[in-house]
This record gives sequence, structure tokens and C-alpha cells, in this order.
Amino acid sequence: MSKARVDSFNPSKVSLLFESKVTAASSPIRINEATLEELQALKGIGPKRAEYILRYREQVAMIRSTFDLAAATGMSLKAAEKLATDVSWETSSRRSLSLWPVMLTTLAAVWLIVLGFNELANEPFEPPSGYFNLTLALILLGGFTATGDIAIASVRNSPSETSWVFLLATLLTLSGILLLGGLWAASWFVSFGESFDATLTRTSLFIACCLAITWQMYAPVLMIRLFFDDKSIERLEKARIVYDISLLLLPLIAMGMLFSHNTDDWIEEIFTAWCLVIAAIAAKEWWGRGTAFVTMLSEEDQGRLRFTYLRHSGQ
Repeated sequence: MSKARVDSFNPSKVSLLFESKVTAASSPIRINEATLEELQALKGIGPKRAEYILRYREQVAMIRSTFDLAAATGMSLKAAEKLATDVSWETSSRRSLSLWPVMLTTLAAVWLIVLGFNELANEPFEPPSGYFNLTLALILLGGFTATGDIAIASVRNSPSETSWVFLLATLLTLSGILLLGGLWAASWFVSFGESFDATLTRTSLFIACCLAITWQMYAPVLMIRLFFDDKSIERLEKARIVYDISLLLLPLIAMGMLFSHNTDDWIEEIFTAWCLVIAAIAAKEWWGRGTAFVTMLSEEDQGRLRFTYLRHSGQ
């Protein structure tokens, strides 16, 4: 080894460099404060994705969850979740909330629950109508629990966007749907009488309205969370078109149902009025933006949607 190289070798500098690398590797990256170079210390984050993170923080919002990280970079949610332990989500900024979608959803859920449990209270629990009422109760509880999950997600600051509340809502709803399917199958082989047929008709109509309202309120949010990464952006565009068309068709279906099959429970009238209100709100979006997909999105989700398209186009 030459003298020059021996003189340049400084054990203390090597030790300091090694310690700094160990510290950097063991300390979580403050995702909302990290520089371009610091972000690239995360596994799977190169110069391009680091640049997307900086732009997302400037143009959309602070990164508060694994979904935000995935939406900013275009990576899958599973890949983003693997980085959760290496990231600090702390931020001093406060999330701006858009409350009116949650308020509309809450009103719809309350309406559904009042009608559903009124049906449950007015009829004795006797097979098979009692099981239909149980089906209705399970689905209503699932919808109400899902509404609570959205309210919780809108105010909490957590690396994850979902919780056990969402899983409970899914379990309740699926249980109700499975029970309904079982009763439908039984009705093909057993004659339950006119009273049961009337209960079947009312319950089926009510559940159809529930599912339609759930689609109107939650479909855009769900689609953004399903089709945000670079591999599924084409699916997001198709989903947007399907949702726009559905908001136009649902009022027509509701009015057709109102005039062709009108019961005494006011379900058809209320559902038709609801669809017309949503269609009127959507028409404003169509006129101003060329799509109604953003109708039920918060401002932050609208920013996520715009950023997803910009990222995909390479802008």
C-alpha cells in the first residue's frame, strides 16, 4: 500500500460513516419531510418515485397512510405496506375534511335502518318471514357499520386506511346476503304462501335500493383504492365510465319501478327522489368536468385521482 493511501485512510472517518449508515437504516424515514435523496433510502423507491412523493406532497396532501404512499408512487398497496415499518407518518399539518358526503351517507343509513327495523318490529319472528327480517337487519347493520368506518377513517391519523370495523361491516353484509340466497333457494322447493311472497317482494326491493345507494355513495372511493397503481389505471378509466352511465340509468330504473310496481311502504318514492337528487348533483359535475365520477369524492380523493392520471401520463 502506498504512503499516500495509508495517509488518506482514517479509521475514525470510516467509523463515523458506518455509524451514520446504521442510524439511517434503523431510523424511520419521515416521509413528509424527507428530501429526494433520503426517500431513495427506502426499498423500492428510486429517483422517479421519490420525485412523485415530493410532487404528491405539494399538489395533493401529506402522506398519512400506506394508501397515500402507493397512490403517490404507483406501487401496489402490498408493496407499500412492506415499507410501513421503515416510514414515520408524522406531520404537523391537519387534514382538510369534506363532510357533506359523510353526512349524506349517514342520512341514507339512518333512513334504511329506520325502515328496516320498523319492518322487523311489526312482524313476529316466524319462519320464513322472520328470517327475511333477520336478513334485512344484518345488511342494515353492515351498511351502518361501514358508514361508521368511513367516519373513523376521515378523522384518524393512521398508516392504514381500513380497520376491524370495515371487516365487521363486510361480514355482516355478506351474512345477510348469504341468508337471503338460502331463503330464495328454499322458496323454489317449498311453498310459503302469499304472505311470505309479499315479504319477499318488499325485502328484495328494499335490499336492491340499499345496494343501489351504496353503489352511488361508495363506488368512486372503492374504485380509486382498487385501481390506483400503474398496472390497473386502464381499469380505473373503465370504472369511471361505468359509474357515469349508472348515475344516468338509476333514476330511469327508479321511475320505472315507481310506476310499474308501487308498494305501500314508500320505498319506491323515497328511492326515486334520492336518485334524482344524486343525478342533479352529478349533472353539475358533468357540465363542469365532463364526468360525475368525482361527485362523491372528498377534495383529497379528487386530488389523488388527478395525480394518478398525471403520474400515468408521465407529466
